[in-house]
Amino acid sequence: MLEKLFKYCIVSFLFLMLLEAKGQREPLITEFTDIKLLPSRDTLILHRKQSKWWFGLSTGLNLNKYFGDLDLKIYPDPNLPDSLSYSIKYKTGYGIGAFGGLLSEWSPVDQDWGIGAMLNFYDYKISNAQFQYNVASDTIYKSEGSFTYLTFSPTFRYKLPIFGLTAFTGFDLDLNYNRAMKTFLYFKNTGKIDQISDQSISTKAVRAGLHAGLSYEFLLTDISKSSRIYLTPYIMAQTGTQILNNQGSNWNIASLKIGISVKFSQDEVKTDTIFYDSTIVHPPAYIASVRNEGGPIFEGFQNLSSLSTYLIAYVEAPVILAAADIEEKSEINTSAAPVNVTPQAAPILEKIDPTKKFTFLFSSEKSVNFSDKDKLKLEAIAQFMKENPAYNAQVVGHTESFGSDIAERTKISIDRANRVKAFLESKNIKDTRILATGKGSLLPVSTNATPQGRRQNRRVEIQLVKK
Repeated sequence: MLEKLFKYCIVSFLFLMLLEAKGQREPLITEFTDIKLLPSRDTLILHRKQSKWWFGLSTGLNLNKYFGDLDLKIYPDPNLPDSLSYSIKYKTGYGIGAFGGLLSEWSPVDQDWGIGAMLNFYDYKISNAQFQYNVASDTIYKSEGSFTYLTFSPTFRYKLPIFGLTAFTGFDLDLNYNRAMKTFLYFKNTGKIDQISDQSISTKAVRAGLHAGLSYEFLLTDISKSSRIYLTPYIMAQTGTQILNNQGSNWNIASLKIGISVKFSQDEVKTDTIFYDSTIVHPPAYIASVRNEGGPIFEGFQNLSSLSTYLIAYVEAPVILAAADIEEKSEINTSAAPVNVTPQAAPILEKIDPTKKFTFLFSSEKSVNFSDKDKLKLEAIAQFMKENPAYNAQVVGHTESFGSDIAERTKISIDRANRVKAFLESKNIKDTRILATGKGSLLPVSTNATPQGRRQNRRVEIQLVKK
């Protein structure tokens, strides 16, 4: 029964770990920017980086396999002569148990290797073994023992390519502080007989061993925007030197620990503050509503017929085929040879849909320059605003979260927004119709862990808003 439980736990644990790892498509985010609104209406920017140090609790189940020779006397009475003091040699056994304690880890974000240690104050192991003494009479002896250790386990850790999965190995030092052993006599036909013998055993006070295993960690919760808690299930195989040194005994154990740890880390936090500006005039807010043209009526709900419905009409911008300023001169030299001049057609500008948001990407972390293709689109937006003076432009600059510090990233995002504003002003769009702001790296649209994601975050967004 215990052997089946042993195999079932191994297969179930590995299946759950692989299932969770399959769902983890991206690496755990170790560095990011967070915001916190203060009572003063200022915005506190928190640049958080995962710390190297972790501390926590660990607990779990022991699945034990015993092997070797366990020599126990049938009648453990020192006053009996040797002729009546028979011994039984048990060859193998199984057992379960439990453990619990503390852990600590040193794991730099930018390195694959790390170290750690577990200190289990309670490492409890149960032993069950039996021996059929007489086949004819179906006489069976059974031993039941327990061993309790204080276990210290330094370990070396290595991050595997699967995100969140870590392999570890190390050695163990077990200090035994409690032990007990009893034997029982059975007859298959009649059942258990109340012949219980307390065995006097002598365990190794100190036991050395080795361990190896796998763990999978994922974020459990964030605390006060300053620290994080990870939940880490793990599986660990463990073996070592023999546990008994009774005369004639060579009894050893191999354990499989299936556990879970909860570990805590205080982030390295750098702060900056964006002060509230009471002079900013925010664009008007519009309420959109949907008119109910029929359908079921539910008790407790009523139609919002009192709200006005705003229709945002699509305005088609004219297509500009050519633009040239012709300057007439009062005197024309007719004697000069005629010159054939072919007028250069202006580029065809795309149609602008004011309901869409326009995004412009930048090639590098500090770039604020637009490509020729981007300038054509900006020119189309400017032309639309000329043709439709009821529309204003909201321009917001953004950056990635790597590289420069928070203050510099905020400045770059503002510079990008101001470049758009300057371009539109050069096309005779009044500055009062352009609201340009910079958000730094506060509002990413993709992960900053990949070059492609960082490129998507280096952007300027333009939204046309009707007055």
